[in-house]
Amino acid sequence: RRLRALALLGSPVLALALYVGVVAAWHVPGAYAAAAGSALLHPLEHISLLWVGTLFWFHLLRPLPALRRLSPARQAGYLLLGTLGGALLAGTLAGAPVALYPQWVSSGLDDQRLAGGLMMAVEMPLALAVGYAVLLRAALRPRRGTESAWLGT
Repeated sequence: RRLRALALLGSPVLALALYVGVVAAWHVPGAYAAAAGSALLHPLEHISLLWVGTLFWFHLLRPLPALRRLSPARQAGYLLLGTLGGALLAGTLAGAPVALYPQWVSSGLDDQRLAGGLMMAVEMPLALAVGYAVLLRAALRPRRGTESAWLGT
């Protein structure tokens, strides 16, 4: 049973769904307010975000050989889907006409726009850099039957 559970955690589809789903769920105004006002939920929120973020990035960085290896094309698609989820959330926060959360700094809407902008400023360059590395690695990888052509023999 434990091995099956670990194998399930090694699924890139599950990692992607958990990443997008958990991040989106904690940004629903009711869930956000509940976590902000609870000594129990607030740490749980951050632990779950760290956990799903780590699980998501493991499939791109592959620090464990036991994880399923994604082809470069699948890595690019995986990264694109995960990034789109974050971009939709960031765009929603930055572009919402009204504040979705209580204010912390100046006004709720200003706080929210700042948060959306920061999400884009951090996530987008990171996703572009990793995406570039994935595509570069794919471009430099020898293809079957072409090794001898590259060696000039």
